[in-house]
Amino acid sequence: MEADIRQLYDSDPRPTFIVDCEAQTTTICHINTALLAIPHIASSLHSPSSLRDWWDPTSRVAACHQEEFLHGRYRWAKFTACKRWLIVTIVEQPAPNEEQPGRLQEPTQVARGRLSSPHLQPVRDNIFTVKIQSPELREHVENIRNVNWSKTSLGPISSWNYELNVLVTTLMLETRPTALFLGPEHTILYNLAYAAVSGSRHPAILGQSIIDAW
Repeated sequence: MEADIRQLYDSDPRPTFIVDCEAQTTTICHINTALLAIPHIASSLHSPSSLRDWWDPTSRVAACHQEEFLHGRYRWAKFTACKRWLIVTIVEQPAPNEEQPGRLQEPTQVARGRLSSPHLQPVRDNIFTVKIQSPELREHVENIRNVNWSKTSLGPISSWNYELNVLVTTLMLETRPTALFLGPEHTILYNLAYAAVSGSRHPAILGQSIIDAW
């Protein structure tokens, strides 16, 4: 799974690193290509700093409860996927010319989940578009495709936003039985391991409310 999530975020043009919250020590398990392209930031991530105090799951500073954090001229955002992976991303960074002495410009503004630069638009690759090697996972994803999601508050898969696709992709890569209950009716969406413990209810309960499913 770790290799799969690395591959997923390496195709993301937003500078991002990933922390495995289940590791014995808090360490960064992956830095994507976009962040490695900012070497002075990438090389400083492992050093003690206010940024590390913010994202480190073991930190006790008040700032660690903030979803976003301004460090230097970069604004960062973080979220946890499947209770294991901490995804930390730069959502605002200086314009390229701002590095030049004597020239001050407004930083490039980045809305959460969407970048303003046409060269930094988030890619659409997700669990529904990438090539899946595992036949079992491929079959499970096909079961999800066959659900009439338009009858739920989530709407059809084609309308799902970037954040939801990332969350679902991470869920599908999780090896432990894990389910999401989404929207006001708590629509159920689960991974392959959860399908195994659902018994004969699978795959019929995909896309149903938690009350109807169980």
